[in-house]
Amino acid sequence: ADKLDNIISFFSIGLIPTGSEDPFALRRQTLAVIAILLNKGYALSLNDIVTASLKNLKDIKRSGEIAEAALGFFEQRFEPLFLSEGYSSDMIQSIIPLSVEIPLKEIRRRLQAVKEFKGTENYNDFLTAIKRVKNIIPETAVPSLKVKLLSEDSERKLYEKFTLIKTEIGSLIDRHKYSEALSILSELTAPINHFFDNVLVMDKQEEIKLNRLALLKDIWALASSIADFSKLQ
Repeated sequence: ADKLDNIISFFSIGLIPTGSEDPFALRRQTLAVIAILLNKGYALSLNDIVTASLKNLKDIKRSGEIAEAALGFFEQRFEPLFLSEGYSSDMIQSIIPLSVEIPLKEIRRRLQAVKEFKGTENYNDFLTAIKRVKNIIPETAVPSLKVKLLSEDSERKLYEKFTLIKTEIGSLIDRHKYSEALSILSELTAPINHFFDNVLVMDKQEEIKLNRLALLKDIWALASSIADFSKLQ
């Protein structure tokens, strides 16, 4: 707690390490905090610990700015740590964005699950399929999916498969069974490919187009609840 409070205090007065300059050893203190959270099994996320420490500050008006800087600083320390444990950079980048919200002890579990998944025969085909999904969906919001607008056989089958596995994957994630969740998620490979091979996503009817994009956005959101597959190779 003292190390964390020190880090936040220095950030609050603008004393943030730059380049090789770190006169107050904030990088070392940050690594110590991360090591404690990872190895002691506390069910705390980065957001949890930074928010708790910010409550001790008087500068409430700048708390959002300070939190953003501190969270980014913590995230930067993860990659060298996990590279030293044998995880590749793309694996780390696929999980680190989740570290703000998920307990830190789950980061290593997710990394191990992704590493194991990369070694399976299903991995490359699934990654190609899910990246096709990511590449076509817009960043902006679309209307919620309307089942009644799913007119093509391929899109109905994709929706049915997605609906079938969504709850199960959510349950597996809640129980920290990430390898099993990834295995089930990969069952979407064939339905996704069949969808793209047989359905024109950008239909001339705006309502149909947006509905298909809504389905794909829902699928991407499910996949992203485990890892950011756009970062994986």
